[in-house]
Amino acid sequence: MLNPDNAVRLLLEHMPPSLLEAVRFRAPVHMGPGVNLPHKIHTYLSVSLSYVPCIRPQSNLVRNAWLDFDRRARWAFYFEENPSESTSKLGYDPDFELNNAKRVHINPKVPTAIDKGLLVGQEFVEEFL
Repeated sequence: MLNPDNAVRLLLEHMPPSLLEAVRFRAPVHMGPGVNLPHKIHTYLSVSLSYVPCIRPQSNLVRNAWLDFDRRARWAFYFEENPSESTSKLGYDPDFELNNAKRVHINPKVPTAIDKGLLVGQEFVEEFL
């Protein structure tokens, strides 16, 4: 097995000159007005993101996204199963909840199968982090 440096050198020696010339330059990435990217990011994007370094996700963002999904799924199921309970009657709609609201709403009970599925999802998120 060749070491990576020798393998790259060997490939480059056997490439047609026209192909070497073509890959020498990368086209700039189109950006909308007011968008600025560092040159390094331009390079990554121009090679179809094949070599973007892996960045570990921020655990608090993933966890908060899961909690938001869990809350919304429970309320969506509740309103689907109880159409007579409108959001105006309850005075609460999860889509309009504010993070800094002083009043805490308890998620409605859902059937055991759905609850178990959401718990398995939460375990998966915790293992991922």
